[in-house]
Amino acid sequence: MGTNFYLETYLHRFTFYHYLVELVNIPESSNIVKIKDIKASVLQLEDEKVNENNFIIQGIIELEISYVIANVVKFYNTRVNFNFLKGLKQCYGEKDVCFPENCKLLIKASSRAIKNSLLPANQVEVKIAIVFQGCFKVFQDCSSIWKCADIEVNCVPAFESHKKEDLSVGNIAEFTQAFNIAQKELITFFVKNKGDSLVYVQLEISPNGVDWIADAYEVEIPPGQGEALVLATFLKYTRLKYYSLNSSLIDIYLQTQG
Repeated sequence: MGTNFYLETYLHRFTFYHYLVELVNIPESSNIVKIKDIKASVLQLEDEKVNENNFIIQGIIELEISYVIANVVKFYNTRVNFNFLKGLKQCYGEKDVCFPENCKLLIKASSRAIKNSLLPANQVEVKIAIVFQGCFKVFQDCSSIWKCADIEVNCVPAFESHKKEDLSVGNIAEFTQAFNIAQKELITFFVKNKGDSLVYVQLEISPNGVDWIADAYEVEIPPGQGEALVLATFLKYTRLKYYSLNSSLIDIYLQTQG
């Protein structure tokens, strides 16, 4: 009696950013003096295949807005819905991309408020960045190799980690070394601000290690906090730009898999 075997694989990893601008009305009778902080968290995420080349992503983001009125810090929570159509071509930059057979699309997301403006009548305009990471989970029929069923094969992607500790940061932008990521599928920087001043960081990419452009947005890291940064666009090389308006101290990690 024959036995059916199926190989579960994960193919075509991708990362992309989506930006939202939301106008929030804060129900206060007095005028807000300033916005102290805004946190954005993805509460719900769903995806649905539309056709062989496109899918819909929808979900809910919760905003926690802290603001100041008469020297008192207050909080207001609200939720933002998002819904948009995404093409596989936009994810991979290829002309003819379609869903593989017998596949399931896996997507995860994180979000952050990257800019806000306090408007009259206690309205706040918030710009939100959502980073999506995904891949295809594919089931392949391996019935023809059933005789090898007693052999267990584990394929673990190569992992690399680079670390720079206690880097001094000043008001002149500096950069890490250039990293060749041509053979990597997952690339993440992590920066810990160990000093007393805000630190600003931004990913950069290059096709040749000479000509550089910014990837996505600049991230602000408060003292004592850390931040993970994921590439949105693929080129052969990447590096991290960092600076502070005063002076600070940071640790930088780069971890890759693939």
